[in-house]
Formats: sequence, structure tokens, C-alpha cells
Amino acid sequence: MSDELLPAVKAIEELEPAVQAFAEATGAFGPVREFTAWATDLIRYRRAPHQAKLLMRAAEKIKASGLPPSAVSDRLLRAALEDGAMEDDEAMQERWANLLANAGTGSPIARAAFGRVLSELEPEDAAI
Repeated sequence: MSDELLPAVKAIEELEPAVQAFAEATGAFGPVREFTAWATDLIRYRRAPHQAKLLMRAAEKIKASGLPPSAVSDRLLRAALEDGAMEDDEAMQERWANLLANAGTGSPIARAAFGRVLSELEPEDAAI
């Protein structure tokens, strides 16, 4: 997780019990929904630029390959857009783009399971 997101995560962790207690005491679950929406927006705001960058890198790789583009499985696309977009490490972002580009050219080696494996690896592990 990047350093710029740490204060927001800490604030969410500190506020969550208070929001939950208020909702239970008053029966007003609107604040809980607002709090959840706020936390979701923070994550979405952080993820969107990474998703765009990942998709652009993969598209460039597909074009550069000269191979005809093909559909990417929903499972692999979801993994790339959710897990891959949360990567801060440049080398890991490149690995996600490569996986997505391979899938986008119909490569049989680009399997949805690779997205799950890649999401579990630390940059040092993936380099090995």
C-alpha cells in the first residue's frame, strides 16, 4: 500500500467502530452507508489511474505484437483491473500488463489462474 493512502486507511480504521456504534445505538444506518461509500470512493480514486495505465500498456503491447486482438476472459480482466490496478511497483505493473496483453492476443499461456498467482506475489518473489 502506498504511503499516500496510509492516512486514509488509518482514519477509516479509527472511525469504523464509532460509526458502527452510532448506527446500532440510534438505528440510523445512513451514516454507515455514507462511511462505506466514502471508503470505497477513496479506493476507487486511487485505483482508477492505475487501471487506465495498465490498460494503455497492455493495448500498446498488443499493437506492437502485430497479432490480431482477441477477447480477454472476464476472470482475467477482473483480476487485472482489481488486483493489478492496486500495484505500486513498476515491475509488477509491467507483469500485469504483459499478462493482459498475452490474453488480448489469444495466447494459450495467459490463464485466469495466473492473475490469482500474480496477485499473491511480492515484487521480489516475482523477480525470482
